[in-house]
Amino acid sequence: MKEFKGNRLKRNKKKYKKFNKSLLIIPIILIVIIIITIYLFNKKSNSLEKFSKKYIKDNKIEKNVGKVNSLYKYNLGKSYYINYPSFSNRNLDKQVSDEKKYIINMLEKKSFGQLLKELTTKSFVYNIIDYESYLGPDGIIGVAFIETKLDCTSHVKYKKVYNLNMNPNENKKLNNTYIFVEGYQDKITEYVDKYLNSDDKFKSKLKSNYKKIINKDNEYKYVISSDGVIVYFDSNEIIKSNDIIKITIPFNDIANYLNIDYNVTYKNINDIKNTKEKFKDNKKKMYIKRLSNLYKDSSKNSDLVTIIEKGNKVNVEKSSENYSLIKYGKNKGYILNKYLSDEIVADANFIDTNETVYASEDISIKKGVKDDSEELVKLALGDSITRIGTSDDGWSEVVYNNEKGYVKSNYLSLIKPVPGRLINIDKNKNINAKGGMVALTFDDGPNPSSSNRILDTLEKYHVVATFFDLGKLALTYPDVVKREESLGCEVGTHSYDHPNLNNLNTDAIQKQITNSKNAFVSVLGHDVQLMRPPYGNANDLVKSIVPYPLINWNVDTLDWKTKNKDAIVNEVRKIENLDGKIILMHSIYETTADAVEVIVPELINEGYQLVTVSELAYYKGAELSKGVKYFGF
Repeated sequence: MKEFKGNRLKRNKKKYKKFNKSLLIIPIILIVIIIITIYLFNKKSNSLEKFSKKYIKDNKIEKNVGKVNSLYKYNLGKSYYINYPSFSNRNLDKQVSDEKKYIINMLEKKSFGQLLKELTTKSFVYNIIDYESYLGPDGIIGVAFIETKLDCTSHVKYKKVYNLNMNPNENKKLNNTYIFVEGYQDKITEYVDKYLNSDDKFKSKLKSNYKKIINKDNEYKYVISSDGVIVYFDSNEIIKSNDIIKITIPFNDIANYLNIDYNVTYKNINDIKNTKEKFKDNKKKMYIKRLSNLYKDSSKNSDLVTIIEKGNKVNVEKSSENYSLIKYGKNKGYILNKYLSDEIVADANFIDTNETVYASEDISIKKGVKDDSEELVKLALGDSITRIGTSDDGWSEVVYNNEKGYVKSNYLSLIKPVPGRLINIDKNKNINAKGGMVALTFDDGPNPSSSNRILDTLEKYHVVATFFDLGKLALTYPDVVKREESLGCEVGTHSYDHPNLNNLNTDAIQKQITNSKNAFVSVLGHDVQLMRPPYGNANDLVKSIVPYPLINWNVDTLDWKTKNKDAIVNEVRKIENLDGKIILMHSIYETTADAVEVIVPELINEGYQLVTVSELAYYKGAELSKGVKYFGF
């Protein structure tokens, strides 16, 4: 029995030894697999790394500010990033550093297991984290962090933009060293939205193979570059191309919208060298030409002291080739010379002009933009003055004796008034000189029925027109003519009894003028200032005799021909742009009165200002001279 047990024990020991040997084989096999995997992994990784280095070299990615650094501590599945620039501005540098850390941490979160999975599933990629940095308008610095992925199997390349333009952290209040000019970010975003919603530009700027990938609803980011505003589009698609998905909006397209000087060459920040500015004394007073940064030092990379509005006066102390040291209130700092002017500049809320204007009556130039502001100087009718700006609320900024002054635009004229002659301009009207305006004109009246119906419509909508009445009918229906003028409308003559003046001799023409004048003086107490010759006819003889400007038209409603309300309205509707147009109608037809009830509110809804002929000429800068024909302005 003991011998049997001993034999069994010997047999069990042999089996145990064999089992132990078999157990040792498993880890050996695993180690071999791991070694082979690591070898293959490294082989793939090294192959991809060689390709990536060639890619970096071919595309000149490595920046002159630093070397290419590894993101990974293991020599497996390396990803690299380019050392990022320093802007010598603590807010910008912190944002660059934070963004760099975010990208690095995101990529370094991959475990060895994840990298192994990427390799075995043939999804392993080699990352190159590059950047583009630019110095844009008013010292705006933009940085684009760009990840380039190189696929280990097919070497497909695509890029993704991470961060741009150093947007401020809304949760943290930045101090006044922040470099951006307020409002640029929102303005660029607004412009890009409009740009992408313009189908013709949108389609023409994109390559055909992108059209299915990018649409107007895509997310996008942008950076201000040396060429303009570069718009990068987000897409989940892999583009098998060397191009990044982007379009560039040139500065000359966007300059007016952003109020920037696109003639300035904006350099890549890496190419900027800090050169010492040489300053000389240059004490004088100057004016700010546009919204400008005041820097602590003579460099756009220095901290911002404050922002100075256009039109402000500053004291210059010394200047170099590019910068001036100025004092502005309690602030002192450096400003670019190109933003300074020896001449007085209009305030920020005024549109720049440089023109000679005339007082259309005796007026007072104010020191401020208020009716009750202190008086700077008085001007008499016809006195000239230089206007440097106009505002949307009806004020003009002028210069008198090297001082700024303000006056209501309605009291200034581009045409020198003739003393003793009325100018048919209502000074109490708030007319936007830059807005669209049109003059409705009516011939052959007055008529007690249709003329009054037309006046009812004009009065309802608080607008005016010009009536070229016959002297003979003015005597017959004086109340209608008086009502026309009382509503602010302009009354002109259409001759005394409507002959073709071209068929008359000198005496007959003079008789028409004299009789017409006497009629209007009798009814209104004064002569009129404009004439529309019957049928629009005025030969050289007529022009030499008539003492008024001759007003014709450039839009004929054909109301005299069709006598149909809808036809009259359609003649006006088919003109795309009525700004500066003179529209011909006749106040003796009921169908015309019907059409006016439709035309007037439609024109108002389209944004047109309905004005008299004299007002139209005045605001369009036309000088009306006697005996000269005018068809529009």
